[in-house]
Amino acid sequence: MTSNKLVPLRKFRPAVNVSIGLGVWFILLSIIFSVRRQTVPLKELKQIEELRAAKKYDDVLKACEEFLRKYPDSGRDTELKHKMEETSFERLLEMKNSVPADAFFSEFRAFQKAFPESAYLSEIQPHLKELLFLFPKKRLAELGLEKLNPLLDFSSLDSNFDLSKTVIIISVFEKLKNTLSEIEEEAASKGKDLFLREKLEAFTKGNLSDIRSAIDSYREANGQAPRTLESLTAEKDPDGNPLYFESLPPAYLMEHELSTAVKTGAKEKDEGGWNYNASSGRVSVNCTHPDTKNAPAAGW
Repeated sequence: MTSNKLVPLRKFRPAVNVSIGLGVWFILLSIIFSVRRQTVPLKELKQIEELRAAKKYDDVLKACEEFLRKYPDSGRDTELKHKMEETSFERLLEMKNSVPADAFFSEFRAFQKAFPESAYLSEIQPHLKELLFLFPKKRLAELGLEKLNPLLDFSSLDSNFDLSKTVIIISVFEKLKNTLSEIEEEAASKGKDLFLREKLEAFTKGNLSDIRSAIDSYREANGQAPRTLESLTAEKDPDGNPLYFESLPPAYLMEHELSTAVKTGAKEKDEGGWNYNASSGRVSVNCTHPDTKNAPAAGW
């Protein structure tokens, strides 16, 4: 006959104790791993801030990218991406005075591509414009061709282009870079001295031709040559605009600096600028040095 007696509860106590123990350990391990998951990102975030304080911008960007890769579910995506944007901006500002202009423009384009909606783009624009004006002068000085600066007239960039738009600033910069590359190649091909002489001679001959044309026009209108070259800047049309010149064009040669000075007399004195003989109405370059054809510049 089978017994219906209940098994005493104490016989189940070992199994109950084991189950409780396993449950406690599972909870403790979950807490430990959860704390560890939180501790590691916080430690790495602190390291990122330390790198940024030390202005190690490249390291900051690498650390941010690594963090986002390792912890895609950290919930820090927006914060880290904004930090990368700020760091890239600070890096650009640091580079402005330490790298060549073309390198800065290249870095700016990379920033623009990475953060097309960034509010920092408008803050960088004045720096781009400043570099646009500094770049050609600095590059010509590096090439030893700074005497070309007055011929290229970079000051007119602002009036010829709408430099309030970043895309136009970048476009003008690329054109300037190409022009300067062509100048560099031509100077290397001909030799710097001959290249400069030819450019300055062409510039001065062009201005000389303009002045002589103005004298002819003045003579035709007034029956005689002007008493002085400066008279050509005083003549106005009915609307008050300069009839010939607002200011006298300069002479500019290797042996003489850019000058609009006018000496009078029948013979040149090799002082630079222009020489004007009022009795004959003849204007010439006030320079007796030989030109690239070995003829005196005064005889042009």
